Amino acid sequence: FEESRVVNNPKQMNIDSSVYNLRNMVDYLQSQGKDVMIYSNRHCYAKYNIASNFPGVKLWVADYNAMFVTEDFPDCYIQQYACDGSVYGISADVDLNVIVDSKKIIKPEMQP
Repeated sequence: FEESRVVNNPKQMNIDSSVYNLRNMVDYLQSQGKDVMIYSNRHCYAKYNIASNFPGVKLWVADYNAMFVTEDFPDCYIQQYACDGSVYGISADVDLNVIVDSKKIIKPEMQP
């Protein structure tokens, strides 16, 4: 990706500049020792070619039509399966998520 194609105005960004900016952010966070996860839906996953552009980066997938999307998204760690859930004490809709495999997310040093 060419740096000259990066645009700061999101309305003018094309796919290449969006991927370039995200790649820079992922690289920076990883260089700082941060564990990175990309949040996406099926449409953006395909549109921005997440699998090829960000191999090995953890994925949080929003997919309300399928339960457990691991076959379609091998790097999926968390799936958001609803945006209209309810939780006692919260008057608005809440997102509902499931951890696909807790062993992938919880590092040994984090366990009790």
